[in-house]
Amino acid sequence: MVAYRAEEGGEEVEFLLHRALDAAEGGGGGTYVAVGISDDGEMGGDLVLAVLNGDTVAATWNREEGKANEGGVAGVQFSDVDVDVVDNVVTAKFKVGLHCA
Repeated sequence: MVAYRAEEGGEEVEFLLHRALDAAEGGGGGTYVAVGISDDGEMGGDLVLAVLNGDTVAATWNREEGKANEGGVAGVQFSDVDVDVVDNVVTAKFKVGLHCA
């Protein structure tokens, strides 16, 4: 589940990401939840905001082909990051500045 909110005239968008993990993932390296930001309905060439390994928030770029994302997206500012993994459920709340550098 993904929810987001931006207050009128605000400088940030607040995101809430929530995902139940498969039992096999249970807190290991595959513990992630992500949302792609796109101006079309297709995968590829999109900004991805992700919580990786249950504790790291990152911005990546989804390639046009293949499943791997590229890191190193500059200028995305995260704040008020709160991530919990409880009973195989990842819940992440964070804010992203609207005016990225």
